[in-house]
Amino acid sequence: MAKKVQSKSTQRMAWAPENLLEAIYDGVCVIDKEMRITYANESYRRAYGRDLVGKLCYEAFRGNNQVCSGCPVVECFATGEPSSSQMVRCADGRSRSFFDKKASPLRNDEGETIAAVVVSRDITEQKLIEQEADRRGREIVALAEVAMALNQSIEMGEVLDIAIRQAVEVTGALGGAIRLLDESGERLIWKSFYTKSKEPVTEEMMASQTVGVGPMGKAAADKTIILVGDIGQELGGAKPDHSQSLTGVRISSIAVVPLLSRDKLLGTMALGSEEKNNFTEANRGLLKAIGSQVAMCIENAELLEKARQDAATIKMTILDQLKKQVSELENTIGKYNVEKDRGRSS
Repeated sequence: MAKKVQSKSTQRMAWAPENLLEAIYDGVCVIDKEMRITYANESYRRAYGRDLVGKLCYEAFRGNNQVCSGCPVVECFATGEPSSSQMVRCADGRSRSFFDKKASPLRNDEGETIAAVVVSRDITEQKLIEQEADRRGREIVALAEVAMALNQSIEMGEVLDIAIRQAVEVTGALGGAIRLLDESGERLIWKSFYTKSKEPVTEEMMASQTVGVGPMGKAAADKTIILVGDIGQELGGAKPDHSQSLTGVRISSIAVVPLLSRDKLLGTMALGSEEKNNFTEANRGLLKAIGSQVAMCIENAELLEKARQDAATIKMTILDQLKKQVSELENTIGKYNVEKDRGRSS
């Protein structure tokens, strides 16, 4: 009987309000009007340390020396109503965690707000999914813009100019250049260029590149996208030969995309930015898709040029044949007239 009574008592203790708060996965804390923590449940203590009570919330949670911008607790105290906001936490300076924080007023018997109950939920996974969906949506729009622009012409020169301009715009680059593979298959020859910079085009910018040498050459040789987030760090601070070959000004990061048609290398498209790490792994899919579109249009333009050359060759061949036939006919007529005149004179 005693065991049964003790069991019921234990069950009542398990349902006590504080035990419920301790069991909740979300962070729950109470903050007074001085912005000091008066209670923090296990979730908060596990994330920020065991000795949170008595500390200023913005120091304990964010490492700040003043109240955080957009703090829902401040809004809750100001209005006496519940408030919420989304906040970002950078734990190691690189990875970010997103939290949805809701602050509700805690009132005394006179109805005065004396503290705020804050519930914090980690929404990082949801946020990353939203960001990825947004990024893919922007990529689809960007690819559509590139495709629409490329469909405006089938002339090689115009195709290249449109392609590099659109690639620069949709990737946020400062400038870029397209080089096509020469007949030897060893050199990449400068064909088209676009930049937002007002610097003039120089001979260095138009220099050809050797396949297998430097980022452009390696992208061509390996048939893979090359991303350099920090050129200075990559080369130990030395100025690279290609640092001014894209935009007319010194660049900090580059992306080089091989232009492939059914695994056949046609050339490269190089994009440069003044900002470090402007091109990341998240951009690789977009860059590859743009490169495929550009390569297809280049191949179509080459086929058109070849068709025109073939047509011109056929035309010249027919004209030559006609000229030969006319010449032979004139000779035949001439001989006939000579024989005819001889017959009359005899």
